[in-house]
Amino acid sequence: MTPAENVSRNISRLRRQAGWTQKEACTRLAAITGSRWSDVTWSQAEQVGGGSCRQRAWNAGELSAMAALFRVTVGELLADGGECCTQCEGRPPAGFTCNTCGAGSEAIQGAELTVYRASHHSIVMGLYTTAAAARAHCEADMRCEWPNSLLDWIEDEEDGVAELVAESADGETATGYVVTPLAVASAYDEEDDE
Repeated sequence: MTPAENVSRNISRLRRQAGWTQKEACTRLAAITGSRWSDVTWSQAEQVGGGSCRQRAWNAGELSAMAALFRVTVGELLADGGECCTQCEGRPPAGFTCNTCGAGSEAIQGAELTVYRASHHSIVMGLYTTAAAARAHCEADMRCEWPNSLLDWIEDEEDGVAELVAESADGETATGYVVTPLAVASAYDEEDDE
């Protein structure tokens, strides 16, 4: 990956770790820079080049502002993600090893595992060990359909189900892409069948 691609990938990861929507990130960035990015600009900034995407060319002022926004160094924005994997975010589920970065974790006896199901109009696209990976799959599919749309996630605080919406001048439009957390038991419990 190029340094510019690293920055785009890292700001996307950092924004999600902070729990911010793209709109919230724009507002927070405006407090630092004094000028507000449009939601479309932010969405495009998170896109990593390749295919039909044009990679953003980051300037020194933008790098400095992003570093201040996420409370990291410019070097961390430029880093190739050695510290934090984009698939497992450095925290694979108990008893699993990440195929991307090789990070592992010990199994915890009786621990419950959560996997994330990515789906489109109720058709399962895949199961993932992190919500970020499931969301990335949905966003990649959505970008093939509508490459210039501004995307955001609306998450139900009660059950954690997240729905991808496309924003336009007319408001938010449901896309049919959903990420659902699913609890996977580590052992069979006969009492659960009753």
